[in-house]
Amino acid sequence: MIDQLLHTDLIERATLRPAAGAERRGIVAELAALYLSTPYEALREECRELLLRYDLQEVGDELVPLLVEPQAHLRVLAILALGSLGEAGAGLVMGMLQDADAEVRAALAMVFGESRARGTLATLAVLLGDRSSRVRRAAAEALAQRGDLRPPQLGRGRRPSAVSGAAQEEGSRPVPLEAGCRDEAGAAAACAALLAALADDALAVRHAAARALAHADPAAALQRLLEKLQSPEVFQRYCAVEQLGLLGQEEAVPALTAALEDAAAPVRKRATFALGLLALPSCIPPLSRMLRNAEPELRGRAAVGLGNSGHALAVPALRAALHDRARSVRLKVIEALGNIADPAASACLEELLGGEDAELRERAVLALGESGMVLARPQVARLLSSPDARLRARAAEVLGFCGGKEERRLLEEACADADGAVRRNAALSLVRVAGGASLPTLLRLLNDADERVRQGAFTALHALHRGGVLGGSV
Repeated sequence: MIDQLLHTDLIERATLRPAAGAERRGIVAELAALYLSTPYEALREECRELLLRYDLQEVGDELVPLLVEPQAHLRVLAILALGSLGEAGAGLVMGMLQDADAEVRAALAMVFGESRARGTLATLAVLLGDRSSRVRRAAAEALAQRGDLRPPQLGRGRRPSAVSGAAQEEGSRPVPLEAGCRDEAGAAAACAALLAALADDALAVRHAAARALAHADPAAALQRLLEKLQSPEVFQRYCAVEQLGLLGQEEAVPALTAALEDAAAPVRKRATFALGLLALPSCIPPLSRMLRNAEPELRGRAAVGLGNSGHALAVPALRAALHDRARSVRLKVIEALGNIADPAASACLEELLGGEDAELRERAVLALGESGMVLARPQVARLLSSPDARLRARAAEVLGFCGGKEERRLLEEACADADGAVRRNAALSLVRVAGGASLPTLLRLLNDADERVRQGAFTALHALHRGGVLGGSV
């Protein structure tokens, strides 16, 4: 990296760590400045590691003055830098809680999501009540990273709830905390603030709070949301079903199933979406019933939810829905079948390949590629002779997941197709099927008139190089 080379002298001098004096202070100042300014993550991490070798007081002498700079971005950088230097660094930025700029307070929340310093949980609880939704969201997301929120009794006889993949999709898993380090008072304040945040006006804050509670105190969150589900206010019921899906608990399925019959259409729609987020086998029966609902939007959402489950039990209902009267629903069903890696789902998609609707055929080919399970290879191969270039391109893409001598021959022929997208996809698939034997064809395509094809050939050659098939550099 050029930036690292330019600062090699500084890094070498910092590694030697002069004993004292102006030279040592100068190195700390240069390291701190480089840490704050470099756009390169690797160099920033190297500076951080070197700063940790010095006395925090010396580092603080360079960074703490930035906390009172009039420019908010400098205060943010100082908070992020000091917060990364351990508990003592987090203590130095605690006073920024009352900063006038929301981005500065949000940075403080981010830092405390990584810190385990005493007092940071209580501070995050305070930030959950901030006037800015940006800060409240940052505080909830920070608490989702903490490993010191879960009530101790969950480890003694109570079965922890399974958190769905959807609930873990955004944000990292909690970082485990060593025994004996738990801040009980701070954890209690944070959990209480998260429960209150389930009713926040901002959607992003509610979502972040639900994800945090999925790790922290799912039983209390479930109880609170079930109570909200009985509210006479539509908005309260809407929020409740929305967050039950994010909470990821099996115990939420009966309540969400009942919400499918709610008098308010927004609640019914959100309950369908929430069951799809849970992606549990127990969600399949209610979602299958929703495929017969009178509202096309609900049928489409139910199809997506069944696809999210990834379970073969969802295939019969999806197969029947391929004949739905609404085209938008049929497209959702095709997409859902592509998310289920099961021979029965692939068979449904392959039945569409002989249909008259070009768009449905293209979506079916794409879904087969997503599933990675192509059983009727001859049907896919025949699409390489289609007059529709989009179908030929999709077929070339999918055949790369098949393998076999016949597929290799077909892909080599497709590398000479009149359409550039077909040639590009064929090149990328050929390297997966033929390995090093694809080299002559790929080298020829490097001189193709179409830039997309040349880029695809280069990518394929790079894959061969990474696999050790080619020596030297590509």
